[in-house]
Amino acid sequence: MVSALCLSNLQSHAQNSTKALKIDYQVLMQKEDKAVSAQLYIYSKSAYYTTNYDDSITQALGSSSESILDTSSAMQMRYNRPSDSFYYTAKMKRVHPEGVLIGEKRKTIEWNFIDSTKVIDGHPYSLAEGIFRGRKYLAWYNPEIDANKLGPWKLHGLPGAVIYAYDTTDYISFRALQVKFISEDDDLKALVLPKLTMVSREEHRAYVEEFWKQLENIQAPEGFTYDLKATIDRIEKE
Repeated sequence: MVSALCLSNLQSHAQNSTKALKIDYQVLMQKEDKAVSAQLYIYSKSAYYTTNYDDSITQALGSSSESILDTSSAMQMRYNRPSDSFYYTAKMKRVHPEGVLIGEKRKTIEWNFIDSTKVIDGHPYSLAEGIFRGRKYLAWYNPEIDANKLGPWKLHGLPGAVIYAYDTTDYISFRALQVKFISEDDDLKALVLPKLTMVSREEHRAYVEEFWKQLENIQAPEGFTYDLKATIDRIEKE
């Protein structure tokens, strides 16, 4: 899979001693015809991951962002290293119309390091696989780039910057487009949480499941039919 990467535009400076990094990703969810652009900011004590719809790619896949019931594609996720916890925003109108803040302890991924290495444009890429909440992921990473064992979304724990990662069902993939060094000054800003009601991951998942069941039970008036185009985000199957 790594041979399919477009790495000619990937700018990495492994010799730079600055700890703060910004990695731009393209995230594809092929079975939902959905694409987002994502940015991962990596600091010494924290990380910040944010995503936005990439409508041009989504439309090229034959869909549109309007047909998707979204729970994470406009995500703002913070990782706090001292507490080893994720904090991210989500929709939960029953609790608060402006959304909620989900807090959860990081779940360790037991990565299996595979004896496979590729050298592209003079940079080494190593392969690892791991299971995270019901999905098996394969990840190519660059061990020359110190990313504080932080990766896109919740794919943490690898000893290098994640360049390409995907699950074995091709449900989702993360492709790095650019890696560059940034100022460490924003580390404290990334630790500041938005002032929203905090709920657990379990509470939010129960809310989404209930909302989905309500959609399934909607009955159209006699003589009418509903063309309901909505999908529930099931990246985490467990």
